[in-house]
Amino acid sequence: MSKIIELTPTIKAVMMTKEDMLSDEEVKEVLATIPEETLMYHIDLMGDDTPDDLPDEDAEPSTRMVRKGYTCSDHANYYYWEHHKWSSRWGKKPNRVVWHHMAGNLTVKQFMAIMLSARQMSPTISIHTDGTVYAWVPEEMRPWTTGSYAADQTALTFELANDQIGGDWHISNKVLDLAAQIHAEWSKRYGIPTTYSYRGAGINMHKDWAATSCPGPYLENLIRNGTITAKINYYLGIKPDPTPAPSKKPDQILTKGSKVKSYGFLVEQLKKEDGVWLMYNSWVGGWIPCADVDEVDARDGKKDQIVHVGSGCAFPGTYTIAEVDPYADRCRFEGFKYWVKCRCVEEVQEGR
Repeated sequence: MSKIIELTPTIKAVMMTKEDMLSDEEVKEVLATIPEETLMYHIDLMGDDTPDDLPDEDAEPSTRMVRKGYTCSDHANYYYWEHHKWSSRWGKKPNRVVWHHMAGNLTVKQFMAIMLSARQMSPTISIHTDGTVYAWVPEEMRPWTTGSYAADQTALTFELANDQIGGDWHISNKVLDLAAQIHAEWSKRYGIPTTYSYRGAGINMHKDWAATSCPGPYLENLIRNGTITAKINYYLGIKPDPTPAPSKKPDQILTKGSKVKSYGFLVEQLKKEDGVWLMYNSWVGGWIPCADVDEVDARDGKKDQIVHVGSGCAFPGTYTIAEVDPYADRCRFEGFKYWVKCRCVEEVQEGR
């Protein structure tokens, strides 16, 4: 990790004025232009989750006006903080960056409309497909992004625009490079690690804290395989580790006979059908019997193998691929009648 530099308040971005903000009527008009899937994502899965027993020192808007000395990224083109949708960190310092996607290719007006609507939502930074960076929350303050007080209390958060709607929710290299540069800046300023850590210090994903597929399969894969870490380290000037001795690793091209292990996933829905409990996960590809998975963490309160919506699960053990359907990007395990998406497993031994 690079040396931590002294925190110095910086505001190089242009401050948006109240005239730049949307009126209540304009918010309604712009919300009507946003795809329902994108809108519901922001309504259902984000926002403030402050415990009721905390004193609300920021209750009066007059105490939360932008003050000289607040910090935003040097990469921000614009900043606006007087919407007041942020809270105190209660003395905590940032130690993680939670990566989100917008679940849409939102313009700044569309993103602003969602943020200024009745929903209590705000990220530290939003990055749009044209490369424009907006700072919405001072780095000293807790954003309302992840729907989890525990997550956001020590988090800086991204909202990254997608250039593909649906599917893997692709994000352009321009947006990812800007996010990596900003993460590197935060790593220098606060000592935030550049590696992924489930609910720990460093890179977090929204799905680590909520029952969601955010940040989408494309970005999740880049986080898990180390691509995002490599990008951040590049901008920090950190050289990659010396190349280890060559070893043949599985090529992750599934064929009949491939041995695979499951990634973790969340229970999104539950239902009972013909006396059998089924769980649904969009990343896995549909409904699967609860009996086929293990609960792998205690995010729903207990790791007791009693699953609820939001439980973290995975297929236990190692499986052999019986069939592969490359056109639908799905595979079937030996002994199973149903198919799952190839993206939910890791090849640990190549097949035929």
